Amino acid sequence: MRGEPDAFEQVTPVERPAPAPRPAWSGDRTDWERAVEKLQILRELDRGYTTFGARTHRYLVRPKATTGQLAAIEKKLGVELPPGLRAFYRNIGDGGAGPDHGLFAAAELEPRRPGTAYPGIAALRALGARTDAQPPEPTYADLSPSRLTGIVTILSSGCSLYSGVVCTGDVGRIVHWDDDRIVETDDTLAAWYERWLDDEIARFELVLRMRDEGATIDAMVMAMKRLLSSGRSPAADTSRARELVEAKLRGLSPEEAG
Repeated sequence: MRGEPDAFEQVTPVERPAPAPRPAWSGDRTDWERAVEKLQILRELDRGYTTFGARTHRYLVRPKATTGQLAAIEKKLGVELPPGLRAFYRNIGDGGAGPDHGLFAAAELEPRRPGTAYPGIAALRALGARTDAQPPEPTYADLSPSRLTGIVTILSSGCSLYSGVVCTGDVGRIVHWDDDRIVETDDTLAAWYERWLDDEIARFELVLRMRDEGATIDAMVMAMKRLLSSGRSPAADTSRARELVEAKLRGLSPEEAG
């Protein structure tokens, strides 16, 4: 039986699989109908506002922006708003309910040189002081967000975490950043927004079903852990799954949580 290699035996390193090629940017989305329906579902499930940021926006949107208001903001920014963001402001509401603490109102958008084209993550990685030290993930760049262009900031997640949408370049693409890292996504605003709703609804419905079946908290935690591990989120540890289960239970029955 073969044991451990001896001190002089060469061990072939395990190579990381090459990342799958990313699709070409296909453009923005302006269809918000499904998201509006799902927002109502989540609002009814989370009566205790336990989803992160929900106490800020309470799943409410502001009155719709007018065409004139948006035109004035675009003139001030020097660029047209991405179609998906413009459609939200015009047809859904002028900011409010959304991922984390919700979307900024149109007048609160923070420009990051929106008239200069967003260069893409490969170019941003090349701008790093040490390109050989860049993260292995091809959609990440260790770089100050001061180098970002072509973007307006649309929300804050707190702790110096922000999200923006590309206005010039890959129009409609969502980009996230903090003080020293930039992350490019293949999401449009509508796709990202709808996935946030899908993920939260799935978590609430899991806990609701298992609660009604009389399941124990521990059983809910294991089911939540599997749900998180099989989705787009990284695999969650048990403490994170338990935290979510307890929050969802409070959200479903705030009167029992006291």
